[in-house]
Amino acid sequence: MDNTAESGKGVAEKSTIAVKGSELKDGQKVPIVLYLNENNGDYNLSISTILEENAGTISCQTVIPINNQFRIIQEAEEALLIDDPFTRLCRIHVQGDQANCNFELPDDEFCLNFLTEVKRIQQATFKNTGVDKVTMDPFGIESANWPQIGMPNSKGSGAEFGFDDDFIDVLNLEKKNQQNQAGSKVAPVAVSSRTKFFVGTWNVNGQSPDCSLDPWLSADAHPPDVYCLGFQELDLSTEAFFYMDSGKENEWLSAAEKSLHHKSKYSKVKLIRLVGMMMIVFVKKEHEKHIKDVAAESVGTGIMGKMGNKGGVAVRFVFHHTSFCIVNSHLAAHVEDFERRNQDYKDICARMSFQGSEHNQPSINISKHDVVLWLGDLNYRLCLPDASEVKALIEKQDLRKLLEFDQLNIQRVTKKAFADFNEGEIHFRPTYKYDTKSDRWDSSGKCRVPAWCDRVLWRGESVQQKCYRSHMELRTSDHKPVSSLLDIGV
Repeated sequence: MDNTAESGKGVAEKSTIAVKGSELKDGQKVPIVLYLNENNGDYNLSISTILEENAGTISCQTVIPINNQFRIIQEAEEALLIDDPFTRLCRIHVQGDQANCNFELPDDEFCLNFLTEVKRIQQATFKNTGVDKVTMDPFGIESANWPQIGMPNSKGSGAEFGFDDDFIDVLNLEKKNQQNQAGSKVAPVAVSSRTKFFVGTWNVNGQSPDCSLDPWLSADAHPPDVYCLGFQELDLSTEAFFYMDSGKENEWLSAAEKSLHHKSKYSKVKLIRLVGMMMIVFVKKEHEKHIKDVAAESVGTGIMGKMGNKGGVAVRFVFHHTSFCIVNSHLAAHVEDFERRNQDYKDICARMSFQGSEHNQPSINISKHDVVLWLGDLNYRLCLPDASEVKALIEKQDLRKLLEFDQLNIQRVTKKAFADFNEGEIHFRPTYKYDTKSDRWDSSGKCRVPAWCDRVLWRGESVQQKCYRSHMELRTSDHKPVSSLLDIGV
């Protein structure tokens, strides 16, 4: 760090906000504390290093005046994406009088308050000195979506830097208590009720519905409170790909509506489709008044990394006092392309954001939600090339052995993708690939190795899975539909 001025705090100087983080210096992460100070109406940002040999000792203070030369810029989250896109860090670049520093800060309410106050003071400084606000925006063009979530690797926790345990606990408590959705004015409260979420995914292989979906959507004796249904390969036609027009959308919507549990009445909350990926959320009519701040977005990761043949669609909403994000994705195909699937996942996490419901509200990313449900044809395969060997193990019902070779499990354990998610135990046969209209494994010349391509995962507190299953009765596609019944506190 370039030392602009090194000093202790003067008698008249007081700190208004402080936040712990780390300075990125010479490839290392140096634990620091950033202070926003006021001294007789003048403000500065001071950086104090935390000595490793004594985590409670502060030294080596650097002071950067907040003046016309001061700039603070938050990097775009795509540049920060490394391994685990749910590590809550943001990267800040600070420029000032002979200073040029980079920091990583926890992406939480404390950090947001800190940056907001710095921005307010910087704008007030511009106003007092007559500097044009537009040309001297303290966050610059680079931060058009400020504030954003940083995406560094999962090792960037506060504990690594020797932070006090009680400080980390305070951050976690603050994160838990804040409402993570834009526009919500409801004060944080304890979990008030349990609700049943039916989360279903089905790659329908471009087919039209040819039978009732009751075996899938009405498989339980009691109706769920919420349905989250994701379809992939809804339409494989050229019109769907290039013109976003598809008659299959209404066909499958109608089929789904007819097969919602017959013991209850439901309202459609939101439908979103990108080419062949479609997400529909239904809620019991009695709960409809408790749903708010609904939004939907899509991200294409297919051809040229942008097209919608692969990618994800998502719906977010607030149910009572809990924010939800439901993601339906169709990731890259082929056995050997597991790293491309990992990248698709990271791209969706980095690029999927929802506009706040109120003017000037920051955008909301996937990880800003209390509960995230991720479903779809994730396309992870088995690292076993011999289809005959796999089928033999399936017939022996030795699924545990097969799951040791499951690519998604391996990527999660090695923290390459979905590291922060949970998945229930799998006790059903692989859901891909079958001859259409049958229960026979792929008999084509390609003879695809069976795999659990179709999955449901979740992250968040107060989520309990009641069942995780496939629905073999439905033979429309070369995939079998999957469902997870989740009990979630709201």
